[in-house]
Amino acid sequence: YLSLFLMAKTSTKLFSRKFRNWLLHLVISRQDLKSITGYTLQALQNDGAQWQAKIDLLQPLYDSFDTGLMGQAGASAGRGAQTLLADTAFGLVKQFMKRAYKVNFAALEETAPELFKQFFPQGRSQFSQASRQTMGTAFATFVRTLTLHKDDVPQGAALLKDAQTLNTQYTLARQEQDKRKKQVKSASTDLDADETDLLTELFGVYAALLAHYYKTPERAAEYFDFSVLPPSRRQSEADDASPTQP
Repeated sequence: YLSLFLMAKTSTKLFSRKFRNWLLHLVISRQDLKSITGYTLQALQNDGAQWQAKIDLLQPLYDSFDTGLMGQAGASAGRGAQTLLADTAFGLVKQFMKRAYKVNFAALEETAPELFKQFFPQGRSQFSQASRQTMGTAFATFVRTLTLHKDDVPQGAALLKDAQTLNTQYTLARQEQDKRKKQVKSASTDLDADETDLLTELFGVYAALLAHYYKTPERAAEYFDFSVLPPSRRQSEADDASPTQP
């Protein structure tokens, strides 16, 4: 009996792909998924009340997915615009420090090297070589140092006023950029969950149709439009559905 059981258990592995939600493994864009689901919903609705229970399950998931798509697009667009603003602020800080060195600190490098080192601890190229990650900390430190030594720097008071304004602008731009990044991440996470829920319920519709048309399962194909799939993917699905050759 054990050997017969093991043989039966082994043979079912040949059909393991038949007992999974193959929709979860489709490699398609989310816009194409929206199109496929919309087509199925319309096909179900065209049949009248027969599939109302399935429509009631699928419709809200479709609507939530559609809303999520628009939300992610909006968050991504906002992130792009804010990244541009942050890049602009980054460039302004670099220009400001380049000018400040020439006008306010070049002489101090020779006459007061210890004081100069407090402003440029890594040398005159510190700000010109700074990355977006390091510039925020470096410039904020520069402003704090200038606040303490504005009277020791030529035209220090005027320089401090401009530096404080620019530091505020740069800090706000970076904070808003981080906020936008989190919004995009959150929208993407929510959309991933909505996509899984939608594909799961869409598979439920597929299973219900096969159960209803089990004698003529090809009729279930009338409720799905996979023409949006790439030709290679459509052929792959067709191969999976083909009878196994002896």
